[in-house]
Amino acid sequence: MEKSKVIKKVRELIHDKGLFGDALTIRRAEYAVIMQTFGITWDEVKHPSDSFSWFLEMQRSETDLRQELDSMLKTLNLAKTKGLRWDEKDTKLMIKGFLKGVEFFNQNLSREFSFIAHRNYDVA
Repeated sequence: MEKSKVIKKVRELIHDKGLFGDALTIRRAEYAVIMQTFGITWDEVKHPSDSFSWFLEMQRSETDLRQELDSMLKTLNLAKTKGLRWDEKDTKLMIKGFLKGVEFFNQNLSREFSFIAHRNYDVA
């Protein structure tokens, strides 16, 4: 994927003003998965670079992303089991952001993850 496209998306997500509460939690999870997947650092986001024509390869595999989703779903299940409503809510929001972030670079994988999250854990 083109580096300029990834950095532009991350900058848009970070600099979107007027977000707070649930929307901010979702947004943070969204740009975190994008940055981690492509190995983007804060320095690259903050400072203009002449390397925008470079292409980025995913630093994390689909297996890594599946493991991360699985971990979040296990955390959600634990929060539900223990009756920790705030943790349950925050985890659902993070999963939503994670799914939106994955959708940016792999729509098919995002659909698959969304199906799993909705079917098993009622995360829409």
